[in-house]
Amino acid sequence: MTKEHFKNFLNRKSRKRGRGIWLFACICIAGANSLVGCRMGEEISDNGPQIVAHDEHFDQIHDEDSGQIRAEDSDQIEIQADDERVVIFAQDFIDQFNGTIAGSEEITLTEYIGNSNLLAFAEKMILLTKRQDELGMNAVIYGAENEFNDVKCEEIEKDIYYVKTQFRYEGSGMTCQLIIKKTEDDLEIMDFYFGTKDGVDTISTGHHAERKVDNPNLWNEEDWVMSVNERLIEYEGNLQ
Repeated sequence: MTKEHFKNFLNRKSRKRGRGIWLFACICIAGANSLVGCRMGEEISDNGPQIVAHDEHFDQIHDEDSGQIRAEDSDQIEIQADDERVVIFAQDFIDQFNGTIAGSEEITLTEYIGNSNLLAFAEKMILLTKRQDELGMNAVIYGAENEFNDVKCEEIEKDIYYVKTQFRYEGSGMTCQLIIKKTEDDLEIMDFYFGTKDGVDTISTGHHAERKVDNPNLWNEEDWVMSVNERLIEYEGNLQ
C-alpha cells in the first residue's frame, strides 16, 4: 500500500464508519538533533476528516533536562507508528476482501499483493468462496464492516511483520493471519490465511493445525504453488 493508497483508505474508513481512525506517527525535524514525537489521529467533523495531534505521549518521553526526546524513546515511537500502519493495512485488506465476497465491495488486489502466484490464488479464492456462498456452504457471514479485536503484530524479520487478528461481522467470528513486508513507501502482503472450516484456503493450503504463516517467500516456492493449484482445480470441479 503506497502512501496515496493509505490516505485513500483513511478516507474510505471515515466515510463508512463516521468515526476517528487513530495512528501513531513519528515526525522528524532536522537541525539541532531535535526529534519531536506525537500521536496523530483523524477525526470526523461536519467539515470532513480533520487531522489532530495529541502530545500526551510527548510529555512522557520528553527529557526535561535537555529539552529533547531521548533517542531510545523516539525509536519506540517509530516502531509504534510502523506497527499501527501495518495493522491498519491488514484490517483494510480483510474488510475489502470479505466485502468483495459479500458483494458490497470490489477489492483491487494489486494494492495489497505483488507476488503473481499469491495474486492468482487470492483471485481464485474470492471466486470459489462466492460460489460456496451461492450454494449455501459457508458457515460464516462475510462483510466489509468488521469489528476487530485481539490484534497481534510482530516484526519477525527486518521489515517483515506477522499479523494475527480476530474479527466479527454480524456476530460471525473469524481469524486472519498475514505476513506483511514494509518498504520505505509501501506495504505488501506476502502471505495470508483465514483457515475457516471448509474455507477455500483451508482446503487448498492446509488445515490450521498444520498450516504455518511464517514464510515471506512461500509463494515463490514452485512445489508449494503447484500443489495449491492442483487442489484448487480439483475443488473447483467439485463445485460445478
